Amino acid sequence: MRAEGRRCSDHIPSDLHTEILIWLPVKSLMRFTSVSKSWQSLIKDSTFIASHRRTAPSSRKQSLLVRKRESRWDVFNICISIHYDSNDFNYENLEDMDLEIPGEILGPVYSLYTCYELVCLVYYDFNIIIWNPSINKFITLPKPDHGGCSCHFSTHFGFGFDPKTNDYKVVRTHLGSYSVEIFSLNTGSWRQVDYEILCFSVADQHICVNGVIYWIDGFVRNIMGFDLGDDEFLQISLCTELGSALNTLELAELRESICIIQYRNRIGFTDKQLCSIWVMEEPGVFLKLMTISSAECLGRALCFKANGEILTACLDKRLVYSYDPSNSQLSYCGSISIDDYYLELNTYVESLVLL
Repeated sequence: MRAEGRRCSDHIPSDLHTEILIWLPVKSLMRFTSVSKSWQSLIKDSTFIASHRRTAPSSRKQSLLVRKRESRWDVFNICISIHYDSNDFNYENLEDMDLEIPGEILGPVYSLYTCYELVCLVYYDFNIIIWNPSINKFITLPKPDHGGCSCHFSTHFGFGFDPKTNDYKVVRTHLGSYSVEIFSLNTGSWRQVDYEILCFSVADQHICVNGVIYWIDGFVRNIMGFDLGDDEFLQISLCTELGSALNTLELAELRESICIIQYRNRIGFTDKQLCSIWVMEEPGVFLKLMTISSAECLGRALCFKANGEILTACLDKRLVYSYDPSNSQLSYCGSISIDDYYLELNTYVESLVLL
């Protein structure tokens, strides 16, 4: 009977193998690469990886990538950890789950960006790594062939996914330059695109939504975008309330829409400190979703959870809360030993990309 069972198993069609495996989580698939050479070849195939990314969203639950450091300028003691975005998320349980950051030989990390399942690390010497923490694989990008200023105050990066070509791309701009450098993960190389306009001065923080990277332009108080599929810049004007110089603005993604987190009177931390959450309904049209006052213990909105709640940090008490906008309730998520300015949270999902 056992021999007959083996014969039946041996004759399962290969396309059925694929149909079964494609629904499994990344951790299981990584184990199954050791089952046989044929399974290893299948799981590492680029077509399978792309299909798994599209087919198995339920098995790739959203996680939270936590980056922390002791002070703003402490570039040598950065810790990164990944945790499932669950309703019982507790910051105090994170201390012993730090990941080993790749490329430590390259020196300290200057900036960290996430886009879906990949992390882009920019080091102080402008070396760049694209990293998939869930499978612990990374690649080091070649240096751009083109010149340009190598100063962190005038060089800005963007990292995003181009759905038109199924490709991850890194964008590098230089303040005052008429060109942009673009790295394609598919080709493994940089190329330069020239424009008739000067590049903008933007904040380091950015988001990528539907193949467009967005930054806040600090000079003219609007949103600048770069379409990864068309290599085109775009500009979105802010409404009067958002465009005020009294605001501190941050970008976020909320259900594949551009979201703006607006802080008012943040310096000084008075009772009038407010945080408003806006969503862009169409280019230039913004809807205010909610306003949270400092009386509700909000110091900084860290990220949106999958269930719609907002992880926040209380500045004076150094506590992490989850804020439920449906009932304005706060849930305690733990205390922190470092100032929340140096605590960053990004959403992340597991995948086989880079395998």
